[in-house]
Amino acid sequence: MSQELRAPYLNNIILKSQRGRRNIYERIPRSYPGVLVQIVNSSPTRTPVSNVYVSCGEFASTSLLNLHVFKRLKPNDCLVNDGKQLAANEIVSFVYTNSRTYDLVVSHVDC
Repeated sequence: MSQELRAPYLNNIILKSQRGRRNIYERIPRSYPGVLVQIVNSSPTRTPVSNVYVSCGEFASTSLLNLHVFKRLKPNDCLVNDGKQLAANEIVSFVYTNSRTYDLVVSHVDC
């Protein structure tokens, strides 16, 4: 049985974004800078989580993303790791390219 986590438990999922120089990340064909996004389950109780959703605005990438890693379902609603479980300290990462960066914020997780 899953349990929905509410703040402050959402703080256990760390979402970091880092903009790189143009084409710093491998296999990015566009001239836009890449943005590395890392999503980490930092639960101090080593609790696995699933169904990690991110508020992502009008997220878009000019480079192809692995949709099993990060998928925009609708405006302001993105799903991480196909909703599958993230073990404690597991990191899911991807690189997107766009002329702008997006404010990505974890909005929902189940444990």
